[in-house]
Amino acid sequence: MQPDRPFWGLIKRDVQIPFVVELEVLDGHEPEPDLGKLQARSVHESHFLAPGVQRVPVREGRVRASSCRQVRHLLSSLVPYASGAGPVGPGPFPGIVNLFGVGGGLLEYRASLLAGKGFVVMALAYYNYDDLPEDIDIIHLEYFEEAVNYLLSHPQIKGSGIGLLGTSKAGELCISMASFLKGITGAVIINGSIANVSLHSLVGGPGIWGGEPRAHAMAQVDAWKRLQTNFHKHLGVKEGTIPAKL
Repeated sequence: MQPDRPFWGLIKRDVQIPFVVELEVLDGHEPEPDLGKLQARSVHESHFLAPGVQRVPVREGRVRASSCRQVRHLLSSLVPYASGAGPVGPGPFPGIVNLFGVGGGLLEYRASLLAGKGFVVMALAYYNYDDLPEDIDIIHLEYFEEAVNYLLSHPQIKGSGIGLLGTSKAGELCISMASFLKGITGAVIINGSIANVSLHSLVGGPGIWGGEPRAHAMAQVDAWKRLQTNFHKHLGVKEGTIPAKL
């Protein structure tokens, strides 16, 4: 197998379409083009929107985001470029703002998965998307304050506080948001610095990180369960109501 683009990660861009992987078992290990007799074939689909969950675009003031929640309880005031998701029931539900780091754009795969676990999740873009700045030379905290206040003011959001989930550079932003903005009651930082740092561009070649794939996969499964448990605890969800699972 050869990648179409070496050293690029496999990232889901459209959460409304599942990942489809076709697996084949062949007889022997003959080199191409003669791969041997086909013994079995199976198609695996990975869905990012649970049954009943719908992506809703949001465009409110300067905020560009996406949110996912159950179709029967759509955030009625959400408008293009944000999406939200939540569990079945009358609500209200705990809210989370989800951000990613370097690269920008609007990434929704984590927000869409969390939406099926009992949360209303806003996947927030802050650069390199729509009419937002193309780079992050300057970041204004007021933009994130506007997004937090928007989510807090919605009637389907439970309690007086929301959670933050940030990776890499966005982890630093989440620390700043939790430190200086009101209405933040929980935060999960993944691979982020404890302080805001400058960005270092890699020029002339790819950046390769070592490690063991199996150990990394196990760590991601563990982190996925732990972040759900953390948000259930700090956002006022009764313990055990929504199990932390894949």
